[in-house]
Amino acid sequence: MIVEAIDFGGLGLGFGSGGLIGAVVGFAVKKVASVLAIVLGVQLAALKFLETRGILHVDREALSAQLAAIGANAGEAPSWLLTALSTLSLGTGFVAGFLLGFRRG
Repeated sequence: MIVEAIDFGGLGLGFGSGGLIGAVVGFAVKKVASVLAIVLGVQLAALKFLETRGILHVDREALSAQLAAIGANAGEAPSWLLTALSTLSLGTGFVAGFLLGFRRG
């Protein structure tokens, strides 16, 4: 039978450990993202202040060209994503734990 061939202990261990690791990583990512948002906001405000004072010049054409180049490569699936999808039991637990940790963080 197919049910006898499935290792439920291994699946449970993979799901549980993935969930625990995901919760810790999700919590940490949320905290780091908060700090980065504050730093980025202060940096953008400082750059805008320097630009209005004439101390700094922003080349908007070069900036737009770089953003267009980044957007052109955004549709490709990275190889690490395909590897992550192959480890579904651990990945499912990780994603569930990550979302829980991110919400609670």
